[in-house]
Order: sequence, then C-alpha cells, then structure tokens
Amino acid sequence: MPDKNHSMAHRSAALLATVCTLGSLAVTPIANAAPEPEPSTTQQTTNQPQGNADVNANADGANEADAVANVATVTSPDGQTTSYPTFSAALAASKAGETVTLTANSDESTVRVDKKITVTSVNGAVYSGTMTVHDGATIKGMTFSLTGAAGSNTSVSVQGAGDVKIEGNAFGIAENAAVTGYYGVYVQKGSARVSISNNTFNYPTAAKSRNRTAIYLTGQENTVADVTVANNTMKVTGATSNRGQTIFIDASGGRNDYGITNLTVTGNTVSATAETKSNATGIYVQGVKGLTFTDNTFTNLSQAVGSGAMPGQNTTSTDIKVGGNDFTGTDTGYGFEKGSVPSGGLTITKPDKVDASRPSQGIVAGVKKSDSDALVTYVSLADAIKDAEDGDTVQLLSSITLDSVMAINKKIILDGQGYALNGQIRLAEKASDSIIQNVKFVLNSTSKMNGWSANIYISAASNVKITNNTFMITADAFMISGKAMGVYVFPNQNAKVDGTQITNNTFDIDGTAGYHIAIHLSNEINDAVPGITNTVISGNTMVAHKGASSEGVFLVSYDKGGKVGVDGVTVSGNQLAAGGSATNGVLIDFWGGAKNIDIIGNTFGSGNIGVYLRTQNWGGESAPQENVDIKNNTFNSANGVVVKNGVKTDDDLKYTEYQGTENANKFGANTRPYVGNVDNDTEGATYGVTYRDAADQSLLGWEEVVNGDKVQNVPTKLGYTVTWYKDANVTTLFDPAKDAVTSNITLYAVWAKIPTPVPSPSPDPAPKSPFVDVIKDKTPHYEDILWLADQGISTGWKEADGTVTFRPATEVNRQDMAAFLYRLAGSPKFDETKAENPFVDVSPDTPHYKEILWLYSTGVTTGYRNADGTLSFQGLTPVYRQDMAAFLRRLAEYEKAKDPSGKAQSFTDVNEATPHAGDIAWLSRTGVTEGYPDGSFGVGGTVLRQDMAAFLHRMHDNVLK
Repeated sequence: MPDKNHSMAHRSAALLATVCTLGSLAVTPIANAAPEPEPSTTQQTTNQPQGNADVNANADGANEADAVANVATVTSPDGQTTSYPTFSAALAASKAGETVTLTANSDESTVRVDKKITVTSVNGAVYSGTMTVHDGATIKGMTFSLTGAAGSNTSVSVQGAGDVKIEGNAFGIAENAAVTGYYGVYVQKGSARVSISNNTFNYPTAAKSRNRTAIYLTGQENTVADVTVANNTMKVTGATSNRGQTIFIDASGGRNDYGITNLTVTGNTVSATAETKSNATGIYVQGVKGLTFTDNTFTNLSQAVGSGAMPGQNTTSTDIKVGGNDFTGTDTGYGFEKGSVPSGGLTITKPDKVDASRPSQGIVAGVKKSDSDALVTYVSLADAIKDAEDGDTVQLLSSITLDSVMAINKKIILDGQGYALNGQIRLAEKASDSIIQNVKFVLNSTSKMNGWSANIYISAASNVKITNNTFMITADAFMISGKAMGVYVFPNQNAKVDGTQITNNTFDIDGTAGYHIAIHLSNEINDAVPGITNTVISGNTMVAHKGASSEGVFLVSYDKGGKVGVDGVTVSGNQLAAGGSATNGVLIDFWGGAKNIDIIGNTFGSGNIGVYLRTQNWGGESAPQENVDIKNNTFNSANGVVVKNGVKTDDDLKYTEYQGTENANKFGANTRPYVGNVDNDTEGATYGVTYRDAADQSLLGWEEVVNGDKVQNVPTKLGYTVTWYKDANVTTLFDPAKDAVTSNITLYAVWAKIPTPVPSPSPDPAPKSPFVDVIKDKTPHYEDILWLADQGISTGWKEADGTVTFRPATEVNRQDMAAFLYRLAGSPKFDETKAENPFVDVSPDTPHYKEILWLYSTGVTTGYRNADGTLSFQGLTPVYRQDMAAFLRRLAEYEKAKDPSGKAQSFTDVNEATPHAGDIAWLSRTGVTEGYPDGSFGVGGTVLRQDMAAFLHRMHDNVLK
C-alpha cells in the first residue's frame, strides 16, 4: 500500500495546478493549500479490510480522516465507493468511467472535471462555485446555485471539450449572490458535440448591471460546433431591471467568420411573467452558420429570437431554420437587425403560433415553394421576387416602402399577410395567373412615385386575381394634379389584359388634388382593341371621404379615338360610398370606349352620381358605351344613372325596363333615378323624369323620355285624382297630356280623393246567381263569380239533382287554371292536333288537353322538370298564390298589355328570395291583388275558386281591357 503522506501530497499538487479561465475572468489557484486528508474507502458489495495498519491501530477511531466531514464520493464501475472531504478532491481522484457524487453542499470556488466521468449529486446537495468541464464528461442531476464568491459568475464552463453532456441539472442564483453578470453554461474555445438537455434555469431575482444568460456560446477564439440545446426550461420571475437582460441563449460567433456552426435549439420552454417580460429574451445569435430553432415555447418575452451584426465585421448568421414555435404573449417573434441575416439565410419550415409577434426588422419577405411548407426569407422584396419561380408564394414578413416600381414578370402569389406595402408593383406579361392577396397597400406623401401612379399596375398580365387587400390613398398623396390609384389596368402598346378579377378588397380614399381612383381601366395608348377584356369587380368596399376626388373615385373606364378598348366588365356586389358636392363623388364612371357592361347588385351610398355614362375628348373623341345592363342595385347617391352622350343607342342601356320587376333597381328617398343628356345635345337625346309625392317627397316612380315626347308612365292611385307640378312648392303646373319633356325634370304629385258616389234611388235589381252555392252577401267575391259565369269563363258543375254549383271554396288545380286563362284570353283559335306536347303526364284524355297545350305555346307555363330530364304539367296540383301571379303576368306579356303604373305594395311575407317576387310586385301594381288585411300576400297558400274569380275579373278590367 502506498505511503499515506505521499498520496495526499500528490493530490494536493494536482489541485494546486488547476486554473480556470472564463472569457476575461481568470481564477488563480488557491495559495498555500493544506494537504488534503486521505479518503475513507468502503466496499458496497463485499467486505474488505478497512484502511491501513496505522489507522486500525488507533483504537478509538479518532484518526485524522474521521475529523473532516466528507462531501463527495467516487464510485467505480464495479461499485466500490470512496468518500472525500472536498468536491475537488473527489474529482481529482476519479478515473475515466467512474461517477463522482456530491453528497453535501460545496462552496469551493472552482472545481475541474478533466476526465470522461459522470458528475452528479444526491440529498439535495448544492454546488455554488464554477465547474470547468473537458472531454467526455457527463454532468447530470446536479444543483447549481451561484453565490459569486471569489468573483465567480459561471456555473458550468465547457472549454475546448468534446462529447460533453449536461443533462437534468438545476441552475440558479443565490438570493443575495454577488454577481454582476451570470452564465449557467458557458461553451467556448472550440468545444464540439455538446448536449445541453432537460435542465432547469430559474432566476427569481432581476439581472443587475450585466446580463444573466442561461447558456452562452462563443466562437471568438475557436469555432464551437454541433451544440444541441433541447427540452430545457427557463423561468424568469425576478423583478424587472433596467440594467441588464435575462437571456436563455446567447450565441456569439467569430468576428470575421462563423464562430458557431450547427446549433440546434428545440423543445425548450422559456417563460417570464407579465411584470418581467421587458427584461427577458429567448435567443440571440451573431456569426452563426446552421441554426435550427424549432418547436420551442417562449411565453411573455420581449423577444423570442434576435440577431445582430457588428459594423465592418462578418458577423451575419445564415442557414437558419425556424418553425413550429409558440410565441404566445411574446412581443416580437423574430427580431433580426438589418444586415444580420442575408437573403435566403433564414427558412421558416412550418408556421409558428403567434399573437401579434411576427418576423420583423431586416427580414422583409419569404418565398414558399408550391410543394413545400418551408419559407425561405429575404432582406428585400426584390430579392424574394428574383429568386421565386413560377407558382411560388412570396410572403411579406414586415411592412415596407418601395424605392421604385417593383416589376413582377413571373406567375406568383404575393401574400401580404396583413403587412403594409407603400409603393407600386407592376405585373408584366409573364405574371399572368398571379394572385395578389392580403396586402395593405398605401399611397401617401412618402411614396416614391410620380403623379400618375397606382399600387398595382397591370401592363400585360392576364387572369390576375387581386383579392382581400386594402388600399389606402391618403389626403397628402400627390398634392400636384395627377392620379393616385389603387388598381390600374393600362395595357402596353399591342398588349391585351384579359380576365382580371378584383374581389373583396377595401378601398379607403382621401384626397383633394387630381383624381384619386380605386380602380381604373384604360386602353388609351394601346392600338390593340379591345385591349381590356372580361374584367370582374365584385364584393369590394370603397369609402371615399368627403372631397376625396373630383370624379371617378371607384371605377373609371376609358379609351380614346372612337375605339372600343374595354369589352366585358362585370361590377357586382360592391358597397360604395363617396363624399363630395354636386361636382364630385362619382362612384362608377365610364368615359367612353367600353361595351358589354353588367352593373348588378351594388349598393351606392353617399355621393353625387352612382353610374356615369359619358364620352370624353382627350386627344380624340371616345366612343359611347354599348350594351350596358344595370339591375338589382340600390342607389342612395344624389343621382342614380347619369348619361352624357354615353350610350350608342337607346337600346344599349337596359335600365328603365326593370321597374316593377324582380330585377328592379332601388332608390333612396332623395335619389333621382335617371338624368339624361347633360350636354344639352338635344337631337335624339333622352331625359329623366322623376315622380315624387309633394307631401313627403317620397319616390313614386321614374321614366326615361325622348326629348320632345310626352311622359308615358305617370303614377296613379286608386280612388284619387292627381295634379302634377314642376316644383316642390307646387306653384307651376305640369300637364302630362300636353306638356313635352325637354330636360331632366322632377314632377310632384298632389292627390285628391274621389268622393263616394251617392247610390241611385232606384237601383237595378241585382243579377241572379246561376249557382245554388253562390249567395249574395254570403259568398266572397259574389259579383266576380257572376261576372265569370256571364263571360263564359266558368260554367260550374251540374249536380245529380239538376242544380249547378260553383264550389267557391274548392282549390283551383292547374288543368282548370289552363281552361280559365284560355277563356279569359277570348278562347283564341288553336289546333291542338298540330301543337307540341312536351308533357309526359298530358294526353288527349287529360281534362282541358287543348287549353294546356295552348298555355304552353304562349309561354304562360313551362311545366316542371323531372329528375330524368322530362317535363310534366301536374294538372291536378293546386295553384299556389305566387304561381298565380306568374301566370297572370305572363299572360299580360303574351297579350302585349301595357305596363302598370301603380305603386307596388310591400307585403310582409315577400322578399327578394320569395319565388316570383317580381311577379307579385307586378300584380300589386295592377291592382289585381291587395293581399290580406294583416299585410301579407299569402305566399304558399292555394288559390280558391272564389278568389280566382276576383283575380280574373280584375285582370280583365285593369290589364287586358
């Protein structure tokens, strides 16, 4: 056995040779250290002799070893354990493959792990100094609580070591620790293959004059490589300090090269309280190549991931992959300083869970391939678009201002993700089929553009979709005369733009100079005609603030030189409102050179003109519009449709004829529906005549009248006479029978009730009923039933006793209805043997066979379409009230009856979705129906024979007579 004093001297010399260097902090060996006592050794599996002869000879056991408390043990692979009075002594005595266990608290300022051993602790033992770790060591299950004694500010320092594992440990700082900065784990000097996992870092006190960092990696001297930080937990609960930050990972590479490579950070949980978030940060990188940051949870931090760059040095970071992280409550998810990550240097592999935090500062855009969820990021939109390929998605990752027009000449999806883009993008020919979505476009005084500019300029691309964007043109945009536009379709010479779709966008326009326009279609420089085709503008919302523009704030379409440059425009379902006076606030404006225009189902709010159809002469007179269809719109603007020599012929505007139909336009109480010929070119011009009630100014109707003609559709009211005036003060008379229309005019009605006639003293006896079940004063519609019999329209049923009945309360079925309408029409000559019979359930044996085929030939009925494609008439099916309305209106059209001029009644059970709603309105205007006393029409109810008599009698007198 070796000499006891010789062994102690050898271990003491080893301890004295220990030097710990940590950054700028140098910890010197302990001077004049006393020799350590000999450890006591026990065998855990078998009984072995204890100690040596000198120790055993001391009978009372009070030897030198027993006088010092043991704080650590060394356990060999075969289970033999040796105790030591100091932590450093145990570590120095250990051999590769052994385990050193801290069994009691140790406050040694430094200890050194320089062998391939495992270091752990038991019994809640705490180490409060600095542990320096070298190759192959495993630090597992330790509790570190730094006090800052002797200037120490690091718990575990990994210096130039490889294959190190730091697992399942607890790191903290003592409550009154004398530390100004702090590192839980410090990895440096070319260390490699370091695993830091399943540890906890708990900081109940605030950082003071310097940062507190759980894990610090530095490659300033030699490259640190292949470090994994996984499944750790850090909690920051200390009060907020304005002197330092608490950081989970600080990874600072070399000054002129990538000092850290292949760093993986995954599955970690880092949190702060709402009170401490301002001084809590996740990970900061500088000069790192190859960072994987995925599936971490960073809650209530000021920033999750950040990067920086030192001026004049290569300290950028690249090959960064992030994704699947949870940043709930964190202010900034990714905060990359400008220049710290190059274009293409950051890839977002999958979405993160975020609140308001998103990539920001320096990372502007990303590119996502059509077959991948990964997003490669760029420091400029130009770089992203340059690298994108056809079919890729380019995403904005922060709000940007463009210095010049951004040209796009490839098929991409530009997704703004709600970020702002101040400037203009131009879509060239190869950008066909591109999609622009979710962008907040801005034009204001800071926009780097000229006086005729737009956020989106389409010069040659077709089938472009512009959807779910917002466009804001501010009051200070282009204070010089010019155009500021949201979307500008302006084909190059000999180019064609087809199939543009502008849908579900919001336009917010506020300006005072020039024309501020939401959408402008112009083919004025293009000799190819038509140059703009099949444009769809649908579901958009526009608010133009008062005084926003002199004209044309939503849609302007134009071509010059008598060409038709725009062919096919559908404007539907838009919500439009404009402020302004009588000289501005136009909502839809066609300046000439367009055809095949559908304006359907839009709502026109405040403003001067809803739809303006005109021509202009800028370098050549423009052609008037052709084939314009305006229906189902709601106009609350001062004027509905204004025509300024703007349609080629009267037949090219379909607008007036929708009155009283299911496609009718609706007008506000103060809206003039139609204004014509505003240029006073009287030859062949038309004017708008508006009818209002003088008592309450309510709209009674309107019509379009050719210059010099008389009005045709003067409103009437049953039981009243009417006097018309040219002014609301009812001072100047207008005689519809004599006065011609020579200008746009509003006429005001004054109604006078017709007195009830005095009964004749000797009235003629009432006609006798031919039907035994039709009794005066008992049967509803008694006179109508008698009229029906007198006209031969109904003959009733002959009963077995020889009497004739009408059966007034019986439902009318469809085949009897055919007979009634045929007779009401005068029983016209009709050869059923030569007529077409499309119905599978109608044959010569069917009652009223002839009348059914006649009804089909007139278009009054079309029958029912069966599942196999055939048609059936269903002659025994009852006639419903809404179907009756359709039958009678079609019969009137077949008979070319004059359009009714009465006012339609509003029924409580009829709306736009009601079957035959337009026919019901028409029937009400004729006076054929007044509905039920409760205000309903009775939709879904069947027609009784007594009611049919009333319908047919009124139809004859009011419509067909």
